[in-house]
Amino acid sequence: MRDEHEAIALNKLSDLCGLSPGDARRWAREDGWALEQTDDGPGAPCRRLRESLEARGLPIPRAIETWPRVLVADDDRDVLQIIVWLIQQAYPQADIRAVADGAGALKAMRSFKPHLLITDLKMPGAGGLALCRRVRKDHDLSGTRILAISGHDSRESRQALFAGGAAEFVAKPFEPREIKESLARLLGEAPEEPLSLRRG
Repeated sequence: MRDEHEAIALNKLSDLCGLSPGDARRWAREDGWALEQTDDGPGAPCRRLRESLEARGLPIPRAIETWPRVLVADDDRDVLQIIVWLIQQAYPQADIRAVADGAGALKAMRSFKPHLLITDLKMPGAGGLALCRRVRKDHDLSGTRILAISGHDSRESRQALFAGGAAEFVAKPFEPREIKESLARLLGEAPEEPLSLRRG
């Protein structure tokens, strides 16, 4: 995810969204926006590029979306509300969906395609481990990162979650700071290399 004021070099657009430099220049002329200088040459401003893609009915690559989509799954309503509030504080324009069970999470993931899934380990329907595995098997969700939370903190449960695809784990009861720190790591600029797993 990039800042909306950032520009992406034209020579990188092909890998990002299959757009040639020539097509980007044509879109700039047709849609009335100017190219901006980057360290790698002329570039397309993220916000303008998104608008041009949307105007043509084309999908928006996750890398140029400004605000993240976050799906929170927990059968404890109080925990659910706290986590949603913490996300809203950190990312005021985030698109957040909250569900109270695994079945709701599975259904929401198909259509919502979140950037981040925050899931409890044990829930009615499908638990957090099943959700982790589902995300890892679904090509459309390959970019989704996972923060697992649970009151059942054991070495075995952590190992299973990390093996299933969770990037981080926070034990309940948690301090708001712990969730905020995980959000900052997981919703920042996507790193070139896979995120190191936090196992501490």
